[in-house]
Amino acid sequence: MFDELMETEKTAVDKELSTTALVDDVDEFPDLARLSVDGRRWKRIAPVVVVVADLKHSTKLGMGKNVNTTVRIYRSATTRGVGIMDHFEPNFSEVQGDGFFGIFHGTDAYERAMA
Repeated sequence: MFDELMETEKTAVDKELSTTALVDDVDEFPDLARLSVDGRRWKRIAPVVVVVADLKHSTKLGMGKNVNTTVRIYRSATTRGVGIMDHFEPNFSEVQGDGFFGIFHGTDAYERAMA
């Protein structure tokens, strides 16, 4: 069973590595609702500025007996961080686990990201 699984995965990886990706250079930030995730067609946009924030030492908090406290800390840090960042109009922002990020493009992208 293991050998079969490994052979199936090797075939899939070989196929992926031999497939050419198509890259479209675009000037405007793409409409995320219209992007497909097929892995073969990519959008390249420049310049963009990405702001990333991560809750320091969050792994020490764990999810043990103080799970409610941990969740409140995570949520307050990430939702307030994104809320502040949203005032500077990122083209995209997202919470990921114990952190968040924003992508800035277009007019004053550097200035908005650094604010």
